Amino acid sequence: MLHQSVRAGLQSGTIMTISDVVTQLFIEEKSWNDDYQWQRTLRWTTAGMVLHGPYFFAGFSVLDKYFGAATSLQVVAKKTATAQFFLFPPYLVALFGFM
Repeated sequence: MLHQSVRAGLQSGTIMTISDVVTQLFIEEKSWNDDYQWQRTLRWTTAGMVLHGPYFFAGFSVLDKYFGAATSLQVVAKKTATAQFFLFPPYLVALFGFM
């Protein structure tokens, strides 16, 4: 379980790093040398590695144990509703506190 949580953190950290780099360079049109915010990218990388990846790996593992595999629309709807109401709000509070 620890190995899977670490892998989830590395995946989330990588995705968040790439996303912030793309956002700063192509959407906000910042340059590498002058106004690129390395600290911001580092914050997003760290958030993905230590918060997002492990949190959602653990949270969705609990949902999978409780509801089982998403083999029907009813199970998918239950898992989605439970995640939206109970899993995502604490994550958002933690993320905003982290950033």
